[in-house]
Amino acid sequence: MPPLEKRSLKDYVTKMTECSFLMDSSVWVSYLLSEKQEILQIIENTPTFCTSLLTLFEVKRKFLREKYDLDKIETALSLIQHKGPLLPLTTEICQKAADFSTQHKLAAMDALIYATAQHHKLILVTGDNDFRNLKEVKIV
Repeated sequence: MPPLEKRSLKDYVTKMTECSFLMDSSVWVSYLLSEKQEILQIIENTPTFCTSLLTLFEVKRKFLREKYDLDKIETALSLIQHKGPLLPLTTEICQKAADFSTQHKLAAMDALIYATAQHHKLILVTGDNDFRNLKEVKIV
């Protein structure tokens, strides 16, 4: 599988039109650990969805902290990278995230991921209750 750096802008643009959802890190971790049947079904039955690039950081950090095998971590990250488009941060997303963070008392990373979903008009799918009561969020 090609490394993340070799993905072209065309890869993002062509698939973005097919996305309706942005998968949060909590959903990916739950899927990778087979924790919830509902999340397994969402990931496996949704043909195309997006993920924030920040999710790669959050997932890898979690698995490194929990001392998972490096090969398994790389396999997990490859799966995330190739399931759908990875959305980068922009200046506009960062500015929206600062607003969301202060308005809704979100942690920085949560605010950045939520702002990414809002910027791209996607429904954020998450297992994190910190997003409860925010618009365009599905808590699983």
